[in-house]
Amino acid sequence: MALAEGGGGGGGGLGGVTGAAGGAGLASPPPPTPLPALLGGGGGGGGGAPPGTPGGGGAMMGATMPATPPRSTTGAGASAPAGGGEGGGGGSYAALLRSELLGRGGGPGGDPAPRAAAPPSPARPPGLPPASAPSPSRRVLAYATEDGLAGRRGGGGGLSSAAPPSSSTALTARSPARPPRKVARTPFKVLDAPALADDFYLNLVDWSAGNVLAVGLGSTVYLWSAATAKVTKLVDLVEGGGGGAGGAPPDPSGGDAVCSVSWSGRGTYLAVGTGSGAVQIWDAAAGTRVRTLAGHRGRVGAMAWSGPALATGSRDRAILSRDVRAPPGPDPEDADALAHRLGAHRSEVCGLRWSPDGRALASGGNDNLLHVWCPRRPDTPRLRLAHHTAAIKALAWSPHQHGLLASGGGTADRCIRVWNTAAGPPGSGGMGGVGSAAAAAAAAGSPWPAPPPAPLAVGGGAPAGTSDPGPPPLGTLDTGSQVCNLAWARHANELVSTHGYSQNQVALWRYGGAGGPGSLTRLATLTGHTLRVLYLAAAPDGQTVVTGAGDETLRFWSAFPGPRGARGGGSGGGGGGDGDGPVPLGAMARANIR
Repeated sequence: MALAEGGGGGGGGLGGVTGAAGGAGLASPPPPTPLPALLGGGGGGGGGAPPGTPGGGGAMMGATMPATPPRSTTGAGASAPAGGGEGGGGGSYAALLRSELLGRGGGPGGDPAPRAAAPPSPARPPGLPPASAPSPSRRVLAYATEDGLAGRRGGGGGLSSAAPPSSSTALTARSPARPPRKVARTPFKVLDAPALADDFYLNLVDWSAGNVLAVGLGSTVYLWSAATAKVTKLVDLVEGGGGGAGGAPPDPSGGDAVCSVSWSGRGTYLAVGTGSGAVQIWDAAAGTRVRTLAGHRGRVGAMAWSGPALATGSRDRAILSRDVRAPPGPDPEDADALAHRLGAHRSEVCGLRWSPDGRALASGGNDNLLHVWCPRRPDTPRLRLAHHTAAIKALAWSPHQHGLLASGGGTADRCIRVWNTAAGPPGSGGMGGVGSAAAAAAAAGSPWPAPPPAPLAVGGGAPAGTSDPGPPPLGTLDTGSQVCNLAWARHANELVSTHGYSQNQVALWRYGGAGGPGSLTRLATLTGHTLRVLYLAAAPDGQTVVTGAGDETLRFWSAFPGPRGARGGGSGGGGGGDGDGPVPLGAMARANIR
């Protein structure tokens, strides 16, 4: 056979390769055999004999068989001298070949079989360093850790893969975080308001559903249309209060100042509170006074509408709630016969707000008390909260969560507190259980039914005058300055606050979120006023707010985002600035007129 014939004494091509390896102790890979040696044989008597001859078989094998990897010096084939003769070389070569290719067999004369051979590895090109085995502590084809990267950078290593991203990083890479909403830090419109009073206890600015702004300046009420920028003088109390319509009684408020203005829900009627205690009801479109409500003995600085019911708060410490559709009483100087008098405050009432569903009325006073009234029990407040340490003018009900109320305290308090009034005091059943009497009253158009015979315990479990502060708030935030007004956004869970001493600024807040219920996160601070920002009103589009201050200016801000999927919007009659800037009134705002 060719295999037997080509093994003569390690001669020829293959014999030369393996014999040289044996002579070197098989300690390192042999040098590459020159191409003429592979083709023409190489010693040991083979010479350049043609294939098939005893000397030429080695050359054929050397040309056709790959070189074997280096092995240890055990086995019969390792004892063959380089370039040796033919004697005994064939058997040693066959044993070596068998052990390398088949992994079995032994050398002649009972030599022990060589150990099993590992799979052959390809020869490395010359000039490259020998490969090293991977460290057991390193994971192959896995993301490197930061420690591993640092070690390799310090050692001057070569290429390395980046560390695996964390779950949050991977999520961010797939879905980039939404950038914060842009808020214009400057007003897009400023109006002069000469004689705008610098008085914390007054409420002289309100914005109607018809997109008309009412402003009380001294003894005069002006109307400014956001759609046309037209200014109209509605009434001047010094000039006699205007003509009564439909046989209205003579106006008892002539010669005094405007202390509050408030639009009805549909924007049809405007209530004007005066310094003498009278409340005038005006038809804004017709420009006529339709009614005058008496009953208060001091200035009326706070008012709030709920359907046809108007609640008014006065310096005489009383709250009167009346259905404006009811006929006047026999004496125009007295309260109307169907008025409900709420008398739990011990000082001037400076804040009033109805809940969006008309089932609760919040009142704040200069006695640092916050009361929540239920229509079915108008004789006493359902909740009495005494956590504030200064006058409470700023009140706002959330349109997004039932019973959620925000309140702000004056200079000595400086805090915004958030309350869950729906829970109520223990055993009260919550604000939701208004009963059939309130339901019947709502169907009749008035939220105030006749008081039931059984009295209701004072909210919080303690009557007025006791030291019990009532249930704790959901959250408290110290703003660092007097809180003058609060208003919720219509399309987002956000809140705007205006401040007096000592920062005179407007602040935007996000409610809840990562901070949990009751938490407020500042979104932006809007500056521009130079005196206390005492007045605030929101436009019917839910995006624009107007603020007024003792610096006798009205400033319009793009404060809140619009509805989802809508671009622009606004009721400012013009605008600019970042984000959702205001646009003219348009059909969207007109649709809000009900």
